[in-house]
Amino acid sequence: MATQDDVISTIYTNLDPSLDQQKGPLKRLYLDPHRAVVSYTKAGVDRLIALFTQQRPDNMTSEEYDAITQPWGGINRFLGLPAFGTVTVYAYTKPAADFVIPFGTVFSDDTGSLLYQASAELRVAIGDLDRYFNPTSRRFEFDLTIIAKEVGSDFAVPPGRITKIVSDIPFASGVINQKELTGGLPVESDSSIDSRFRARLEGTDRGSSGWISFTTLSVAGVQSVALIAPGHPLFSRRTARPAIDVYVIGDNILQATYSVVVTDPTRRSYQILTPEGNARRATSIVSVVQNSQDTITNWSFVPDATRMGRAVNAATYVEFTAGFPLDTRLDITYEYNYLLELVQANLEIQDGTTSTYLFNTDMLAFAAKPVALEVDFTLNTLSSTNQVYLQQQVQSVTLTLLNQSDYVGQLTPTQFIADLQAQVPAASPVLNKFKRKDDAQLVGVITLSDIEFPQLASADLVIR
Repeated sequence: MATQDDVISTIYTNLDPSLDQQKGPLKRLYLDPHRAVVSYTKAGVDRLIALFTQQRPDNMTSEEYDAITQPWGGINRFLGLPAFGTVTVYAYTKPAADFVIPFGTVFSDDTGSLLYQASAELRVAIGDLDRYFNPTSRRFEFDLTIIAKEVGSDFAVPPGRITKIVSDIPFASGVINQKELTGGLPVESDSSIDSRFRARLEGTDRGSSGWISFTTLSVAGVQSVALIAPGHPLFSRRTARPAIDVYVIGDNILQATYSVVVTDPTRRSYQILTPEGNARRATSIVSVVQNSQDTITNWSFVPDATRMGRAVNAATYVEFTAGFPLDTRLDITYEYNYLLELVQANLEIQDGTTSTYLFNTDMLAFAAKPVALEVDFTLNTLSSTNQVYLQQQVQSVTLTLLNQSDYVGQLTPTQFIADLQAQVPAASPVLNKFKRKDDAQLVGVITLSDIEFPQLASADLVIR
């Protein structure tokens, strides 16, 4: 954000450099109103930053967050997304007439607590029934697209969980979801609103790291973000121009099918492409079907080694043990993290190039996971009242320190306790434990791996 001096200096330069020495009505007309507006705005932003530095999410209601973040930051709370997928309605007896399974037909899990509805109607004529017969299960099977009736990740259930037909389907014997449902995001939490608003205050300039953080956090499903630039221990890729790696915690795993017709019988490797023909970073291969009927298993999943398979635009391949006859059709069903693609799209100018708002900066979105630490302190104090207060202070400062992505690259217990002592001198903390939660041994150095960055909650700290 421009300071008051910046604005006044710009006015001097663009209007009349001699205004600096003038005292008459021209100065009052042009300069004083700008000075007052800039001073008021800067004071208001400073007050907001102070408020969000002192307040913690558990001290503010959701309504209080919304009342501040909407008018000041233009931030609206994300209201979640419902899960969606496919169920199979089956019948052991052949229906006697044409039928319709209407839009809105309701299904549920075995407990009846998770409700879904058909997102489109299904019409079947009696003359077409035979093609719905499955000789393996010896029943008629009708696939139906469904969507959860509420938002939230609980509705993205694994295969076999949707087993009840709530609405009336007279001929049906039962229902089952044979594949996992995808999507399903909860209503945005106060903690997420807090993070986005802080980033918004720091990111009014598109050429700033705050803008990257705010833009990334604004993508539905992103839980946290860290920025890694050249010179940081985690930055390992080579680039010919300025670059930033955007590490994201969060996912939105979707399925898609890439179809290809064999034109070279000797070819054994096929790159996964989007419908537009671009490389896509698949996270796993679900199945490969030959000529729309035969499932084959003589394949392996191969990430592109040049980018270690981590970047959103890194290529991935399916490699077979042998080639296929000419004109064979291969349908490759795979999973990918759609969230990373959304992040990448938001960070790029949509003009058909890879230029970004950061002056042709090469920004890539990566999947990440949180670092888990176990930190155990003893606080030296005589007063029980002070003990509680110091616990809160130490906890707040500790979380702030450890959640800085540039702080925990390589962190020793000695450095950490010194930084803590400097900010809360009355605590005189003694460090009892400092270890990774996935490691039973106490560690001397916390080192982030290439897909990790700190994201700690108060539950990760033990302060006594």
